[in-house]
Amino acid sequence: MRHCLFLLGLVSCGVAATTATQGLGADAAIPRAEMQRMASGLGHLLPLALGDAAIESKKQRDALKTELSEMAYAARRVEGALPQTANDPIMKLLPLKLEAAFLAAKHDLDAGRDGSFKARIQRTTAICIGCHTRMPGGVASVHIASDFPIGMTYERAEFLAATRQFPTAMAQFEKVLNDPAFAREHPAQWSKAVRKLIAVGIRVENRPRLALEFLSKIRDAKTTPTPLQRAAAVWRLALKEWLAEPATQSAVTLEAVKRLYQAGDDRVVKTGDSDAGMIEFLRASAMAHELLQVDDGTAAFGEQLFFAGLISEKLGELSLGLLPEMYFEACIRRVPHTGVSTRCFARYKDRAVPAGLTDFGKVAYPDDAIDRYNELAMLAK
Repeated sequence: MRHCLFLLGLVSCGVAATTATQGLGADAAIPRAEMQRMASGLGHLLPLALGDAAIESKKQRDALKTELSEMAYAARRVEGALPQTANDPIMKLLPLKLEAAFLAAKHDLDAGRDGSFKARIQRTTAICIGCHTRMPGGVASVHIASDFPIGMTYERAEFLAATRQFPTAMAQFEKVLNDPAFAREHPAQWSKAVRKLIAVGIRVENRPRLALEFLSKIRDAKTTPTPLQRAAAVWRLALKEWLAEPATQSAVTLEAVKRLYQAGDDRVVKTGDSDAGMIEFLRASAMAHELLQVDDGTAAFGEQLFFAGLISEKLGELSLGLLPEMYFEACIRRVPHTGVSTRCFARYKDRAVPAGLTDFGKVAYPDDAIDRYNELAMLAK
């Protein structure tokens, strides 16, 4: 769970919930109670999934199965409230994936596969975040209780971020960063906490000065690993350049997305560090997903989907592995038989087909995957 909690929330659509509401339409009524039900359920299940405690009684097992059933129903309710015309291709899929994951976890409990149940709950949190951050409303202003032990500061911070309790989450992440013992004993987790805290400052708060403040603390911390020190120096430069930009460059346009994407890519090439372009990629992601809220009926929308996929690839662990393919597929279907659909298919092929595989007949491959590939190849021509 440590590597998948919260991350997708960093590449969500739009800077503010009002933007997402406008994109869905005024009549889109996301059932807040159902989203809160899922969030509160995760607050109960995640500590159990992270811990070593066994499920000791039939009563406890039955209670967990009931909770999972209710959470699966809540996910279905959320999916049903989304309009069929939602432009973001991820919107309709993620609630269904979440429902399936909750039901599969319930089946694990039925079969006595407690280890599988725990692992599945840990993995499904990323799906929850990906869906939650693409919807208006939610639980951002509602306190969701959780049962995390005192020692799980890092995990509690991620849960708070996952349920959009961002100010409290940021305070918890700062506790992690100010804990030299945690930095020594869990250097990888400490470095991830840095990235998450900086990203919240950019993606959620849209406050580059706040991110700069955090990076100053990282620069001065004796526990900061050398690679992270180097990356932080590049991020500070990117943030200072952002603050110096004229207001006209902050406009949300496809050209601005392309400019930021190229700037991030240039930093990666110049430094040889795949993390170097994180600031630009996060900014470009915010703009790209905001643009996806309005389909103007032109070929430019296909280009927006194409860049949303490219940026998702660049963000790496700050994204969900399936997202790039889904954007590329949506691009091909939205603007078939065009130059951009050809580019989208090239990226789709690179990700959907194992490296070096040109003939599906060489390996056992699901029939539906082969059919989808062939269909998209024809649409891209």
